Amino acid sequence: MNYTAAPKAGLWRGFRLIGCDGSTLRLPTSEELALKFGKYPGKGEPENFPVMARISEYTDMSTKLVLSGRIAVYGIFEVALAVDQLEELVPKMREEDLLLGLAAKDS
Repeated sequence: MNYTAAPKAGLWRGFRLIGCDGSTLRLPTSEELALKFGKYPGKGEPENFPVMARISEYTDMSTKLVLSGRIAVYGIFEVALAVDQLEELVPKMREEDLLLGLAAKDS
């Protein structure tokens, strides 16, 4: 479904809510993926550290359509990844869209 043609059902007080969520993702163990995304430093030997990535997505909370999704190196903060996606997201937004604020704190 094309987002700009999505039905107007599910509005909250006249707005379509757009939320953002990010997380980490454990990837299969491979040298290629480890070089591209990085490893999570943990206990034990570095060769046994899990291969990890950061993920982020903006979702229309009414229709559950993903407007923008990213997978990136583990070392990037979730908020930085979400901010980077705004360039792609803003042109897809409509007049009645309400973007929920970012409240995550990266450590």
